[in-house]
Amino acid sequence: MARSPKPWYWKARKAWFVTLAGTRHFLAEDKKQAEAKFHQLMATPIRQKVRGDCLVSLFDLYLTWTNQHRSPATYAWCKRYLQLFIETIPASLTVEQLKPFHVQKWIDADPDKSQYRLMKT
Repeated sequence: MARSPKPWYWKARKAWFVTLAGTRHFLAEDKKQAEAKFHQLMATPIRQKVRGDCLVSLFDLYLTWTNQHRSPATYAWCKRYLQLFIETIPASLTVEQLKPFHVQKWIDADPDKSQYRLMKT
């Protein structure tokens, strides 16, 4: 079972620190200030780092472009379908790892499959 993070004092640095998700964070030299900063850090969601070649990153770039260069309706449509697809794949899936069964799994997860026209191979 993983330990829950809590502030700790580093004598050599004469300061309080906490380790969150494998990263050490300086809190403060004073214990009360350190506790306040610790609670602030714990209230902030930890953003997961995504590799640049992940599909999720690629989709984010595409949606950013779509939002700037296409109508709001087009952006909303693309965002909806990409989000449905993202929910069916691993978050770390890269472009090279994408296989036809990932797309089929996405289509199978949608109750209204009639909107997809699949190519026969």
